[in-house]
Amino acid sequence: MKPIRIAFYGKGGIGKSTIASNVSAAFALQGKRVLHIGCDPKADSTRCLTGRRIPSVLEQLALKEAPSRNDLVWKGRFQVQCTEAGGPEAGAGCAGLGITTAMKELERTGVFEENWDVIVYDVLGDVVCGGFSVPMRRHYVDQVYVVTSSDFMALYAANNILKGIRRYSCGSHLLFGGLILNHVKSKTDLSVAQLFAEQTNAHLTEYFLESTAVKRMDFQRELLISACPGDPNSMRFKHLLQKIEDARLQEFPAPQPMEREALELFGQKIYEQGAAHDWFKTEPLTARNNSGHEDLPSQILASPDVALVAAGSFACIRTLYFQAKRTGKLHHFFSCCLSDREYALGRQEKRITDTIRQAAAAKGVKGVIFYASCMEVLTMWDFQGAIESIRDHLPVPVEILYRGPLAKRKREPLEELRQILQRWNLPPGSEALPPSVSSAQPPPPPDFEGILSLLQEWDCDTFLFTAGGCKKCLSCSETQFSYRNCRNSRFDDRFAATGDLSGICQILLSDFPEKRPLYLLSSAVTHAIGLDLEQLACELTQFGKQTIYLPSSGFHTASYGMKQAWLSLGRRFLSGRTKIVRGLIWILGFSRLTCPSEMLMYGKEASNRKQEIDRQHYTIPNQRPKDKHCGKI
Repeated sequence: MKPIRIAFYGKGGIGKSTIASNVSAAFALQGKRVLHIGCDPKADSTRCLTGRRIPSVLEQLALKEAPSRNDLVWKGRFQVQCTEAGGPEAGAGCAGLGITTAMKELERTGVFEENWDVIVYDVLGDVVCGGFSVPMRRHYVDQVYVVTSSDFMALYAANNILKGIRRYSCGSHLLFGGLILNHVKSKTDLSVAQLFAEQTNAHLTEYFLESTAVKRMDFQRELLISACPGDPNSMRFKHLLQKIEDARLQEFPAPQPMEREALELFGQKIYEQGAAHDWFKTEPLTARNNSGHEDLPSQILASPDVALVAAGSFACIRTLYFQAKRTGKLHHFFSCCLSDREYALGRQEKRITDTIRQAAAAKGVKGVIFYASCMEVLTMWDFQGAIESIRDHLPVPVEILYRGPLAKRKREPLEELRQILQRWNLPPGSEALPPSVSSAQPPPPPDFEGILSLLQEWDCDTFLFTAGGCKKCLSCSETQFSYRNCRNSRFDDRFAATGDLSGICQILLSDFPEKRPLYLLSSAVTHAIGLDLEQLACELTQFGKQTIYLPSSGFHTASYGMKQAWLSLGRRFLSGRTKIVRGLIWILGFSRLTCPSEMLMYGKEASNRKQEIDRQHYTIPNQRPKDKHCGKI
């Protein structure tokens, strides 16, 4: 009987290798003789099947003119026979041609003529060239399964692969096996995939849930179906196998991939549907939030007997400091600025509990409210347990009040505050006192504020990623800017749980339609939820919106952020430019740094950049030139 010959295609990093290797192992566990072929220059498709990296076909060809069958095929778990096509080193040679060469070697050594029950191909990414389409083009496979997620760029790649499938299907030989949806986090993901399937005349064969078990198996070079047989995704692999076998007896219609314009309209449709959930939105940077969340710190401090304890980044604490100062309650405001390193290492507990003890012992304090930030929520720190452990040793009661859009609440925060004060039998609030005069200095402005001030020198767009609260620190600055072409995000815990970069991409393309460069900045929350803003910048640039991410987090000072931005953009200016007219380039906001000499003291790299600027005949003027080309990258 003719073997089952299947291929898994999809965007890079979408999970093809994980799915393909588990499918190969599952077939082998049924007693079938399986050949697994990795078609990726990284040669990592079989690592979970073999527990190691095996030599690729191209590597063996570099050692031997005519390698034998045993040089090319290696035994893996459950007797799966494994081979890797391999490819050239990065930046050298042609990966597509490498796949073509590998297929020829497997034919020469008679591998394809052996008595296989199943042959599985794991093919890199999009159909970017003829080499990667070899399994389809030369009909090495009978069914092609496209692995995707609900992210727009994954669907974009899937649509391109469907074009290849349609091109290489001929007569009754229809190659399309179905769509496989990976990284499913919610019903929304399934809805998006189903809508994509309807638009492309495709069908959804199976879906796999987002799973920490899958990630753990990849790190350990293990197979999910054998290491975690009770995992829901392991059961889905069994269902997928049955569907693959059943598909041999079925005829599916050829897919009808969307043209580029239709695909863009599809993305806009998904955005409009998702916007109804109001999980992620943007707003002008000068906009104010007039909800109860904004007024909460002032309401806490308005109670004459309550101390407010807060922890977080510079941006968080700076905002609260000035609110306490305006209400005349700096003497009842206790804070600790925490670094990203402290959060990463879990060292925030001691500093926070020490601050709570200090507040509880302060004169005139009859109750302490710990104002939990988004970072305490995102890092999953058990602050409730930590406070319980010290509560019995404190002279006054302590309660936690959650703040920020990422915190879920059963009650509105102001109502929750009112109930806390009732339990303590304390008055709710009083007239604000005159602004405080205190020797305590405010935290410095955060890095993204410094970079924002620099970008005002430029004709550009700017977007600050924040859950919404961090931007309020901008109103604390002594120097107020009317930010031009600037927007910020506002999102809640539902978006933080999904982090859909492709959806953000479509929103930003809509909100920033002008042909100006776009600079992305970020607050602490963005780092905590793992948004890859470098990747987002690349995707936006691919869509025609030139975008640069300037590293920022709210954990560093404005001066540090400004210097890092200068260095980052200095690299971009100098990269690839060997000749340029003197005075044409205006180095970003250089006049806002305290002086060039301070800049030159900022590490060896900065000094080297300055020398390189001099050699390339760049000019660093004290005022912005009037040349219309200035300020562009």
